[in-house]
Amino acid sequence: MWQYKSRPRTSTPDCVTPIPFYPRPVHATMSDLAFTVAGDIAYVHNIQDAYWTGKDGKQQEQVAHVSHVYCKQHGHWLIVQEHVSVPVDFTTMKPDLLSRL
Repeated sequence: MWQYKSRPRTSTPDCVTPIPFYPRPVHATMSDLAFTVAGDIAYVHNIQDAYWTGKDGKQQEQVAHVSHVYCKQHGHWLIVQEHVSVPVDFTTMKPDLLSRL
């Protein structure tokens, strides 16, 4: 049985591509890690918080919901699908950049 024990991330993950309009450095944490494994397929969901200092010097934060689908090939787990989303406030129809729901 495949098992992964999570711990909070305290630095930017290697797989994060810097977004050009974000000033650097961007720091990220991961929480609410959940996964399901069925044979050679695994589904993983987590919430990632990104923190940075804006050009105006103010601290900024954005929360994203991230899902990955892994497939085990030749003994290695590979990401075969990724989805990143930000919840929408249906009252205003605008993104809710801090929602963890």
